[in-house]
Amino acid sequence: MASGESTTTEEKDFRGRFRLGKVLIPVFLGMIAAGWLLWHDLSKERYERVTTGPGDFEWVGHPGSIIDLNDPEQFREVTDGTGEYKRMTQREMLGQIKWTW
Repeated sequence: MASGESTTTEEKDFRGRFRLGKVLIPVFLGMIAAGWLLWHDLSKERYERVTTGPGDFEWVGHPGSIIDLNDPEQFREVTDGTGEYKRMTQREMLGQIKWTW
């Protein structure tokens, strides 16, 4: 029985020292950091090939070379609607997907 009483005393001591704020502060800081990282990553712009309609940009690289969709120096803006690419953020790309279940 003495061990049962000591456990109860230890539990009371632990509960007396435990503060919810000590746990919630790191959790909130972690959630804020994760949210900022997600927002920052989804705000990056890149060039995507347009499947429907005219694009606003055309690729100005050499034939046979690899297209870097993240490099704005490889693309030139066109105003006559002859472009094959469009500058988009990751959020815009995710918004254009037709999600089905």
